[in-house]
Amino acid sequence: MPAFPATCVYRTRPSHPLAARPVVKLDIALSIVILFGIAGCTSNEPAAGPDRPFQGLDLHVATPAGWGFPAAWELALNDWGAQTGATCRLHEIAIDASQPAFGMSQAFDQNALVVFPLANLAEIASGGALAAIPGPVLADDQLAWRDIFQGLRESACSWQGAAAIAPLHCPVLVCYYRADLLKQAGLPPPYTWRDYQVLLERLDVWAPGLTAVEPWSAEFRTTMFLARAVSYARHPGHFSCLFDIETGAPLIGHAGFTQALEDARLALGKMSPAVLDYNPDDCRREFFSGRAALAVAYENGPVWQPAPFAAAKQAKPSAAEPLRPANLVAGFCRLPGVDKVFNPSRQAWEVPADGGPHQVTLAGFGGLAIGVSAHGPPAQIAAAWNAVIKTCAPEWSAALPPGTASLCRESQLAQAGAWCGGELQGHERSQFAQAVAASLRDSELVSELPVPRRAEFRQALSDALTDVLAGKLEAAAGLAQAATRWQALIEAVGVEKFRDVYRQSLGLRPKPAREQPRASPTH
Repeated sequence: MPAFPATCVYRTRPSHPLAARPVVKLDIALSIVILFGIAGCTSNEPAAGPDRPFQGLDLHVATPAGWGFPAAWELALNDWGAQTGATCRLHEIAIDASQPAFGMSQAFDQNALVVFPLANLAEIASGGALAAIPGPVLADDQLAWRDIFQGLRESACSWQGAAAIAPLHCPVLVCYYRADLLKQAGLPPPYTWRDYQVLLERLDVWAPGLTAVEPWSAEFRTTMFLARAVSYARHPGHFSCLFDIETGAPLIGHAGFTQALEDARLALGKMSPAVLDYNPDDCRREFFSGRAALAVAYENGPVWQPAPFAAAKQAKPSAAEPLRPANLVAGFCRLPGVDKVFNPSRQAWEVPADGGPHQVTLAGFGGLAIGVSAHGPPAQIAAAWNAVIKTCAPEWSAALPPGTASLCRESQLAQAGAWCGGELQGHERSQFAQAVAASLRDSELVSELPVPRRAEFRQALSDALTDVLAGKLEAAAGLAQAATRWQALIEAVGVEKFRDVYRQSLGLRPKPAREQPRASPTH
């Protein structure tokens, strides 16, 4: 299983046009490229040098069709090519959601630089398609890796603990609340899901005539459940919460997840049945129309469907829908946490060591990232990252097509308004940005199902949740059903392969072959 060590060793595939090149130390080679240029060009063009370090390189860039990347990047990439001596070829690619990893393996075979779904990092990286980001590229005056929110960069953007991709868009769910109504009633925002449930139970007191909404549509159901569940199930003393890192066995049936699902059912009992068809855009619309006093949603989110590259849906209110009420004052906070967390080692509930609330963020369920193919020589990898930096940094939002950028970096907080929809006003923009930032700084951040065949895992869990929410199964029985289907998928992938991919997604190395898994679901 390929890994990303601190100094990455590059080998080309024998079947690739760039094969039969020598093995090199990537960081050393990149430093040579940067300092001295690329020697040995056999074309009739001027030789590479410090002023034109990538002379003669042909850089293929793949972007998702329908998002407007050619219009946004073509001029900048042409300018970069003229300055560096490289030729840049920009392609749009259609992504087939029915294929494993959305067909990304082929895209990385044929292109040096690829914009791809953030959710599919594990599927792509485990196949050896991604080159680790070379050390010099991570510098503050280059890609500024440390500027990316800590939880995001260390979890959803890393592979086996090493920097793997540059995030462009990483949606995160936050809690919307009517700050004006809570203040009038003398009530605080919800810090735990217990607080949140109390607000739901008392809606008729503090927000008479209004409702609460969460995105529980069939397409988003798995994400909404896991976003609620990770605070219950991600114990701070454990590396993972979804699968056992020793055996690969699913943990979705343990008491933390069961409690989260029971609490979710209780909450849904206080909402309109319509929320079972809502996505995050629907929830945001209900909130800013003045019909909902509580909502779970994101802002300026990418397409919420499992196929991230479908044509973007713009949430445009119809003429019959009211504008934002003049008296509405919006407030935002991280999704609520819990005052107790399940410890699977002890099979017991524990109070957080710091007194709580224990809040864990779910991310990686949507969004976009930039990755560089491992199938080219070090010079090409260096050129690809140099093109990214010169094209996108430091004003990432200005360099990307509308709807493809979100708040991913500390430096972006200074322009909070750029990351919020038009519904937000004044200080609301800053408060929303701070809620997102706090979520993505989370050192315990959980990526949604960073495993092979993730779409099938999502569907298996969604089907079980549907049965529970319809009253056909109790929470424990529904999650046991999901665990059974998950185990079948794990065996289809191969238990050891599956376990090792999951370990790598958590920053761990694959287990040595000589070690035998312990039969304990306690990690």
